Amino acid sequence: MRRRTRRRLATAIIVLVLAGGAAWAYFAPFGTGESPLPQNADASAGGGGAADELVNRESSVSLNAPSESSQREPKREVTGISKSDATATQPADAAPATSLSPEEPVARSTAKDAPARGTVRLEELATTHVVQPGESLKRIARRYHVTEQLLARLNGLSDLHKIQAGARLKVIEGPFRAVIDKSAFRMDIFHGERLAASFRVGMGVNDGTPTGAWRVFNKLVNPEWTNPQTRQRYAADDPKNPIGEHWLGLEGISGAAVGQIGFGIHGTIEPETIGNNASLGCIRLLPEDVATVFEYLVEGDSIVEVK
Repeated sequence: MRRRTRRRLATAIIVLVLAGGAAWAYFAPFGTGESPLPQNADASAGGGGAADELVNRESSVSLNAPSESSQREPKREVTGISKSDATATQPADAAPATSLSPEEPVARSTAKDAPARGTVRLEELATTHVVQPGESLKRIARRYHVTEQLLARLNGLSDLHKIQAGARLKVIEGPFRAVIDKSAFRMDIFHGERLAASFRVGMGVNDGTPTGAWRVFNKLVNPEWTNPQTRQRYAADDPKNPIGEHWLGLEGISGAAVGQIGFGIHGTIEPETIGNNASLGCIRLLPEDVATVFEYLVEGDSIVEVK
């Protein structure tokens, strides 16, 4: 009787151990990126898939965060001091960038090889669009391949949902594109061949940001995030959330970037890492700078070149 009881107990323990191992294998992180998107094993093999199924190189975060189309106004100040994000190094000589509004897109890069050419003002790129009955700002923005936020800023609109038929709006024929110089730690925003703005950036440690062309495939405001190394979870409104208030997901389409997913452009709560190789591969900017880039680049249309 005792022998039969012991045998049943041993069998139950083995079943529990095997079940726990299977659960760990299923939920374990697949990589080390900074994407707030859930992992998809098929995508890692080069398969496509919807944006909400793409590989999560650095996290397993919920997609409860509002997308760009939700029009939720994010906080502009990020005051957290957590060091538990994706930072791989902590250089002491990093220099933070200054900030300007899109209306005054003066080049901000302090790199020695910053472009000498001047920047173009948004008003110089604008034409006029007469609002038709039934048109929304979102529909107009989609027609011209720019963001609603950029049109609202260009026209001084405080409410993106209130435009009247017959109104004359300033519009810009997009899309804008970004070029990132890894050695100069600089992101330039272009409209065609005309420079619109420049920003200082942080890049991946150990040359971890692949060169080539990327397409912006999704945009999130105030995303949740989980550190895959420590499994620490950050809520959407947590000021210590390491990736900040804005996320622009990237998919590689040419060069060393082709087939790569899980990389992105986002903010940081560590301004000292700007101008240094400090991330696990993503491109990071100061909070106010990534908010401006978020207004320039369009989901599905804008190309980001890393060289």
